[in-house]
Amino acid sequence: MNKQIFFQLLFIMLTVTSCTLFQRGTDYISDYIPRDSDVPGWNRDVTPATVEGPEIGSYREDYKGLGIATMAWCTYSSFENRERVMKVEVIRFNGITDAYSFFSYIAGFSETGICPENEYYNDNLAIIRAGEYIIYVKTEMQHLENPEDLKNFSSISRSYIGDGYSDENLPPLQGVLKRAGASCVLYSRKGLDPAAGISRCYYSMINSENKKYFVFLSDRGTYYDCMSLFQKVISKKYIILKADNTQSAFIKDENGSYTFVSVYDRWIYGCWGVTDINDGKSILQNIRNAVESYSKSIR
Repeated sequence: MNKQIFFQLLFIMLTVTSCTLFQRGTDYISDYIPRDSDVPGWNRDVTPATVEGPEIGSYREDYKGLGIATMAWCTYSSFENRERVMKVEVIRFNGITDAYSFFSYIAGFSETGICPENEYYNDNLAIIRAGEYIIYVKTEMQHLENPEDLKNFSSISRSYIGDGYSDENLPPLQGVLKRAGASCVLYSRKGLDPAAGISRCYYSMINSENKKYFVFLSDRGTYYDCMSLFQKVISKKYIILKADNTQSAFIKDENGSYTFVSVYDRWIYGCWGVTDINDGKSILQNIRNAVESYSKSIR
């Protein structure tokens, strides 16, 4: 082998090796945490930490049971004001619905009526969802530059993830409540207390004719599982709603509003925050019509 060919091969090997060494990898979730050089004017307080799903409780107890596979986090302090601290969490969930559940909990419903799709920002936090990934940046100190800094930190982590996430769409069940009048449909893995504590449920807020109420829907897999859950729910002092060909019940809370729950095949659904029983019946029928239509479409 002559010297020219040897040095050409050596150059190629060194180039490939250097790219491997200095490229942001996807094997370690800590690679998605911004470096000091990414955020001028800020520096890391500590080395980024990571934790796997089974040990998530050692970081935050309230993160247990959320479907987290692994996560990394780090805090940053401002050079100008050491009391200004940004905390960045990059979380990979077991699936996109688990990630959407976390996003739904943090983002919630917009007061402007605009539904946050995959990004949400306010003066103290930024959250971005990319498939099964969540980027969550937050700060406790109020500052005029918070919105810009929060977006900057979150966008850096988002750029490192790139297209290395699942492009799977959310399940079509999310769209069923939209057929019943909802515009922004969120999801809860653990369940919501107002929605009878039902886990794995889609929910939404609806404003109609100056009335605000909430609706929910959950696929339980089988009719037997659905009815078992229904019986468990209504055992908590619910009143059976007598109607033809339906299994429905309601309860009145201490504020005078009603929560309704009903079943159709393998789906359990209902509403809460309703101020009139007849309104509740109409809402149940609207959801049932949407569920029946969806059921026929997947047969």
